[in-house]
Amino acid sequence: MLEAEAIEVVKKFDLLVDYREAVLFVLDYVKTNKHLLCCAYDSMGRDEMKRFFIQILLALRGGVILNAEQQLGVCVEEQFKIF
Repeated sequence: MLEAEAIEVVKKFDLLVDYREAVLFVLDYVKTNKHLLCCAYDSMGRDEMKRFFIQILLALRGGVILNAEQQLGVCVEEQFKIF
């Protein structure tokens, strides 16, 4: 649930223009919700928290690539999108 909500918030950014803002949002979210995230960490453990943040960062990266493809009118093969 937390992961899905975070990804939905990140998707609302115009990532081609605002990707820095999206990353700053994630970092600010961590800083602002430190207590909540510490409780989640205690409950889920290190590996699940790592997976949670990786999913958010992968969604950001995917959004930037997709928006760039659309704006430039190109199609990048999947193997090149995963780096």
